[in-house]
Amino acid sequence: MATRFAKAVAARVGSAAVLGGGVRAARGAITAVGKRLPELVPPLEFPSRIEPIAAGSSSIDNDVYDDDTVGSSWHSDDPTDQLATLQLLNTARIPYFDRVWRQQLGLPPGRPGAYLEVGCGGGIATVALASLGYQMTGIDPAARALDEARAHARARGLADRTVFAAGDAYDLSAFPDDSFDGVLMADVMEHLLDLPAAVAEVRRVLKPGGVLVFDTINRTYKSYLAAIVLAEEVLQLVPPRVHDWRLFLKPHEAAFLLQDRPSPPHPAAPRTGSPGLAASAGPRRRTASSSTRRSSEAWRPPSSSTRASCSAPPRGPSRAASCPPRRSRTSSRSPRSMSTTSAGRSSRPSRAAVRRGRHCRATCNASAGARRRDVLDRRPPKPTNQCEQATEAQKRCN
Repeated sequence: MATRFAKAVAARVGSAAVLGGGVRAARGAITAVGKRLPELVPPLEFPSRIEPIAAGSSSIDNDVYDDDTVGSSWHSDDPTDQLATLQLLNTARIPYFDRVWRQQLGLPPGRPGAYLEVGCGGGIATVALASLGYQMTGIDPAARALDEARAHARARGLADRTVFAAGDAYDLSAFPDDSFDGVLMADVMEHLLDLPAAVAEVRRVLKPGGVLVFDTINRTYKSYLAAIVLAEEVLQLVPPRVHDWRLFLKPHEAAFLLQDRPSPPHPAAPRTGSPGLAASAGPRRRTASSSTRRSSEAWRPPSSSTRASCSAPPRGPSRAASCPPRRSRTSSRSPRSMSTTSAGRSSRPSRAAVRRGRHCRATCNASAGARRRDVLDRRPPKPTNQCEQATEAQKRCN
């Protein structure tokens, strides 16, 4: 009997130990899964995206394109293989770039001229545009990507229409001023830390009337979930740290960068709107992107006459009819700089006239307030001749 009881106790103790070990293992697995879950809250944005960002402030890895494993995936047969995913974008963006250049530049079917792609990478967009007839030049700082681009152009039989060279978006000194009819920046702006310098170099190499086309990623919560959480962390379609969400560009920031504010508008410059997010890059150069539609007119501050014509709305029903118009705050003559008459007396209104004006406004406001109170109380208006009082007040003010 005692032996049977001892065996039962030992069995229960063993099962409890096994159960405790299972709980600890489950807790460890849950903790490990929690550590691998992506962060669903975007990081804190940079103070300003339209100003240079210090090197090392961003987590982006622009050197990944020189890696042999990643660099060999530009033209993979599997469109979901890392950098080969960019091939999926050509279906939408290449016809758009072609249409904008043809319309804005008035190109014939042969598409003559010289065109530059800044940050061409493996030549996915460069070779696609060359196949349409464009004479393309592509620059990129990654030597491994340039080798892939040259091999791709030879395989497509477009080596005579493409030229690839090492270059940087911040320094296009290899090309003289006014060298290209069109410039392309495809998926490049979200990799740049000094956008003003890059845009200034693009503006310099564009010919008068040249067109810049680009596409980039908008900095929204949806783009964070799609480009960072899903593409990089969950599905791992692209290499890690190939993007930094804080470097994504909003449409109004791109429009501000592409405006030529210091120089005045050229009188002969065309004021046609660009088909995409077209913020004018000056009177000589135009820009367009595949983002949301915007106007291409350069930003101009509101004129002083417009500000002077604005006044406060009337506060009562009879104010506009019975009160004299208020003096504009932006009038050319301030109270301290009044002109004097021939007799040496100032043209400033007398104190009595000022008091009469104040009395007029007080009378108008009192009349309007009385009528509003009558309406709210749902009582018929008092039989007071308020119109005659307002007319007399107007006469006194005059």
